[in-house]
Amino acid sequence: MNAPQAYSRPVIGGHHAMARFVHKAEAVVLCKGGKPLIFKTAKDARIAALEAVLAHMVSTITGSGERVSAARCKAETLFKRKGCHAEA
Repeated sequence: MNAPQAYSRPVIGGHHAMARFVHKAEAVVLCKGGKPLIFKTAKDARIAALEAVLAHMVSTITGSGERVSAARCKAETLFKRKGCHAEA
C-alpha cells in the first residue's frame, strides 16, 4: 500500500525513528552523518519520524529530467496549459 508511515522501534539505548515514504517499499531508520539516530524516548523518535515524512511530502517535486522545448511549450499553450516555461 502506498501510504507513508512514521513510528519508533526500540533498540539498545533508546529508540530509532522509522519512516516509510510512499515511493519506498521498506521503512528506513533516520540517520545523521550515516549513523542511525537514537532517541531517548519512543515519543521523541515518533516525532522525528513524523517530521521527516512531512518534510518529504511538502518538498519540491522532482521530475525525470525532461526539459520542455520552446516548440512543446507553444503547443501546450494551444490547450491552455498553464505553467509552461521553456528553457532558453
